[in-house]
Amino acid sequence: MVIDMPNKDTNGAVGASPMPPVLCAAIQLYRPPFSYCHGYIHDGEGHMVADDGAVDELRDMIACRVRGWGRLQYLEGAHTPEHLQDAVGEHIAKALNEYWSKHLPVASV
Repeated sequence: MVIDMPNKDTNGAVGASPMPPVLCAAIQLYRPPFSYCHGYIHDGEGHMVADDGAVDELRDMIACRVRGWGRLQYLEGAHTPEHLQDAVGEHIAKALNEYWSKHLPVASV
């Protein structure tokens, strides 16, 4: 399965380009709907995606930690568990940026 992402070319036109294979593989690890409960984000099949970083000495600095290492470390395939977890984290960051830019205007300084 190839997932396409919108991409602007050098002329500013929006088109579609194939998603990098590691990101495609990482996204296929989880299924919607996602839910948040008691500090954890799980996918629709109950797999942990993230937690609230409830480490006492870091509590004030962490909003969320990408999780899943207990599951990812045993997967076999073309991509290392480290790359899969990084791809999930990068995709979460991209989704947050898109949401913020769409719904929460940046205050001018």
